Amino acid sequence: MLGFAALVASMALGRPLAAQRTSATLVQEGDGFWRSGRYPEARAAYANALALDSTGSSRAVYRLGVLLSWDNALPQSIRLLELYTRLEPGDGEGRITLARTHAWAGQYTRALAIYDSIVGRDRTYRAAALGAAQTLAWAGQHTPALARYRSWLADNPTDQEAALAYARTLAWAGRLKESEAEYRRLEANGELLEASKGIAIVAAWRGDLARS
Repeated sequence: MLGFAALVASMALGRPLAAQRTSATLVQEGDGFWRSGRYPEARAAYANALALDSTGSSRAVYRLGVLLSWDNALPQSIRLLELYTRLEPGDGEGRITLARTHAWAGQYTRALAIYDSIVGRDRTYRAAALGAAQTLAWAGQHTPALARYRSWLADNPTDQEAALAYARTLAWAGRLKESEAEYRRLEANGELLEASKGIAIVAAWRGDLARS
């Protein structure tokens, strides 16, 4: 397995760095590329910065980890995000990002452990509560996933996005009639596009292709 220095060096620019281009300068360049949406350039700048100083900028560590996850380089992303959570243990958003990346990688148990540790301290932390429910659904554990969604919606009944996820998970669980009823409720409440799409999918799964 690549060491950390080798990992970031493998992603750095293919040309020698000028002596005056310090790690801090490269982080600033990466930030500019990040803000302007020039993500390949941001990735190279952050990788070069970390090749010079692997822990000099926790922001560079985090953003390079995010960029790698977007490129589906999930093992490398997870290594960087784990480093970030050690550098910035109080940043809940960093831990959420790490949990989400574990889930994308199919590492559901690790993702749930992080989400649950956050929810255990603050049950109102939306990203953690819904992330745990979604991860359970992705893992095929539909019953506990639905229970998590219901618990959240009991305290947050106007959260339409969570209700859509609940309706979708009902469909995944094969509870198509209940799923369609939930989508229709959401459609009546103004969630027209997403709810209509959900109804069409459920109708197709029920074999009603003409209505779909």
